[in-house]
Amino acid sequence: RQMCIRDSLGMVIFDCLFYAFLTFYFDAVWKTEYGTRQPPWFLFTRKYWCGDASKVIDDETLGMHEQESGDAVEPLTKQQMKSASVVVRGLTKKFGDEVTAVDNLSMTFVPGQVSGLLGHNGAGKTTTISVLTGMIERTSGRATIDGYDTKTQMREIRAGLGICPQFDVLWPTLTVREHLQLYAAFAGMQKEDVERELKQVVEEVALTEKIDANSKDLSGGMKRKLSLAIAFIGSPSVVFLDEPTSGMDPYSRRFTWDVIRKRAANCTVLLTTHFLDEADLLCDRVAIMSAGHLACIGSPLFLKSKFGTGYLLTFARHSRGAETQKTELTRHNKDGPRREGETKGT
Repeated sequence: RQMCIRDSLGMVIFDCLFYAFLTFYFDAVWKTEYGTRQPPWFLFTRKYWCGDASKVIDDETLGMHEQESGDAVEPLTKQQMKSASVVVRGLTKKFGDEVTAVDNLSMTFVPGQVSGLLGHNGAGKTTTISVLTGMIERTSGRATIDGYDTKTQMREIRAGLGICPQFDVLWPTLTVREHLQLYAAFAGMQKEDVERELKQVVEEVALTEKIDANSKDLSGGMKRKLSLAIAFIGSPSVVFLDEPTSGMDPYSRRFTWDVIRKRAANCTVLLTTHFLDEADLLCDRVAIMSAGHLACIGSPLFLKSKFGTGYLLTFARHSRGAETQKTELTRHNKDGPRREGETKGT
């Protein structure tokens, strides 16, 4: 039988549909560095096609709302625990067999507060945010956001989630207005409400004069403000801010703090930061991380009263011979009891 054009077109269309399906399927089930994986049979599950609106309510079985314990933890009230929006228990993330970025992390955050993850580079802050937002899969442990499991219900979580990543994810040829309109559509906003919400967030972050400017023409601080506005567009119930004030001048940082505090009244805000002053002035609850571990968690006042404000040691050097005296004084304070009168040596 001689092949005709209709047969050729039919084979091309079939190949396109077949390989598109294979791409979609293996992208969903093949394990990669980023994203969460579906089970191989996910197309035959009701949850995939209809979604899963059921929240985690079996607290006794899942242990999700058990109170954190330890001397370095400020306990929450029972009412706060019942309304907790972000609950993490025993969260662990390993890269390979040797690197443990997050190690047995347990913490709880509630609506109406600004909560912070404070720590050095490599402490595990961004990895924690990435696990909670579904960017990477957790190795073990449990986590819920608004009652939904972060491993199996990310579709439901993302419907009420706002994210400001550590690095600006912007299209250089789109304007500020177009970015916000795009993300408002992603948030499922009604078309008639977009313009009102867009105007409000632009005024909040002081980008009114730049609303029709391309993102490539914005300064670094303005790009961070745009990323912050994108995180808050659509009034999400939970917002993750990964170092939102990085690259900003001191005035813009203070201005951004006011924006975050204002928005936190109606949602849960969890941010990461390197700056102790930022966590102290901005956050209602601070979790300090070190090498993937939770060192302590509580309000700034609780942490100050529990661990003190530290020591200030001032040396006034007059001669090279004073080096030995200063070394001996430092060793004495390190090994023996510290005395208040020894805060200054010569």
